[in-house]
Amino acid sequence: MMRVNGQASTNGPLFWLENGGQRVKLTGAKSDAFCISPTAPNRCELRPVTDIPANSPEGNIDATVVFDVVYPQ
Repeated sequence: MMRVNGQASTNGPLFWLENGGQRVKLTGAKSDAFCISPTAPNRCELRPVTDIPANSPEGNIDATVVFDVVYPQ
């Protein structure tokens, strides 16, 4: 989970991804890898989720997520 657009406010909007109903940890750590399967082909569906608190600062927001796809060899 991350604050959108580097918001310093604790009331700012939040963004995260879910896979199979679970939050995806975007740490880059091997232990936090998601969508792992011993069989091929492997298919994943990521669902973007946002939460905008009622007392969140007004204005436009955006979020960009960049991640690597690692294929087993």
